[in-house]
Amino acid sequence: MDSSETLLSFRAGRCSLANGKVSPDLRKGSVCIQLGDDDLLHFFWFERFDSGALNSTPEIDLVLFPGDAEFKNVNGRVNVLKFASGAQKEFFWMQDLSEEKDASNVQMVNDLINDVMSENEEMEDAEIDDTPIQTVLHTDAIDAQKSIQLSTLQNILAGLKAKPQRTDIELEDVVNIDTVSPMLSIPEFISSLAPFLPEGSSCSKEEVEDLIRSPQFAQSLQTLSMALRSGQLGPLLSQFGLSEISGSNEGVLGFVRAIQTHVEKSKSSGSAPK
Repeated sequence: MDSSETLLSFRAGRCSLANGKVSPDLRKGSVCIQLGDDDLLHFFWFERFDSGALNSTPEIDLVLFPGDAEFKNVNGRVNVLKFASGAQKEFFWMQDLSEEKDASNVQMVNDLINDVMSENEEMEDAEIDDTPIQTVLHTDAIDAQKSIQLSTLQNILAGLKAKPQRTDIELEDVVNIDTVSPMLSIPEFISSLAPFLPEGSSCSKEEVEDLIRSPQFAQSLQTLSMALRSGQLGPLLSQFGLSEISGSNEGVLGFVRAIQTHVEKSKSSGSAPK
């Protein structure tokens, strides 16, 4: 990440979901929004040590796309990063001693996502239940027993404007544990996955299943889904023989149909699909 450009950074800790409650993780941390070497916008969370230095490895690395990601205040100093393309939500609590920049940092994240640094878009106000959400206060004086009732968060999130239905599908609809599991009993299929698994993997059925269930795999599928809809992967896909969608923006559905067409052509010509 040495050549990455940091566009925004502020102190914030994570929140975890446990036993029906969203509770603060007591570790210090920092949120960094960076334009990565891949020219994509990344949302990083790093653990921050008492010295002020950040862990060299981010604990969270999520790719942000316009119209998909949103960083929204939930209550007090607690915010949520959510995605229209999936159910993943990450909660954070602001850790600067002063609350003065909380709102502007939230707005800046959304401005960077939507690339409207020169505009001031008014954020929607969600109707909040009269039941107060306990606010997490101060970096070094937080009470570990304070927590945010998940039911209240759900009331807030339910009040957000519904996103319009998409005609496209998600890669998660096609590649998931239910669709892949039947093929994992075929030794030849497992062996064919070996070059694409992390170095040192045993390439066992259990390891592949764990990988498919992981949040990192789900995020990768969401990122690829967004890239397919952008239409910018056409030249790359054509190198794999998927010329049917080269230069188009038919999204995930077009990508799946192109693979099906490619396989059918390979079968009819007697050659193995690449």
